[in-house]
Amino acid sequence: MPLLRLTLRPSRDPATRRAIADAAYDVMLRTLKPPDDDRFQLIAAPDDTAFIAHPTYLGMDRRDPVMVELTLRRGRTDDQKRAFYAGLAEAFEPLGVRSDDLIVVLTENEAIDWSFGQGRASYAPGA
Repeated sequence: MPLLRLTLRPSRDPATRRAIADAAYDVMLRTLKPPDDDRFQLIAAPDDTAFIAHPTYLGMDRRDPVMVELTLRRGRTDDQKRAFYAGLAEAFEPLGVRSDDLIVVLTENEAIDWSFGQGRASYAPGA
């Protein structure tokens, strides 16, 4: 059910982009507990004119930001979310993503908000 979107600079090579996506999925499985086969990800690498992240907002030293947007069904605890953020920072570091460069936003929704095909509300009662 989660949909994960990674936005990073095009200077990161395709193999590194995939490694970051794989690491994000592994952290998500460990901390947020979606079903094992529930992997839906988008990787975007817009040119620098379309990628804006303030370099020092909230005291960070951003040099090469990676944005992680995760849309998921409501119900995770604050501790699970904090573990997700920390897990991403730890997993991304060996891939060349500094913790100051990691930006994460979670957007929660309800069962009715998902359709995985056939024009049906996949998780809603009566689907």
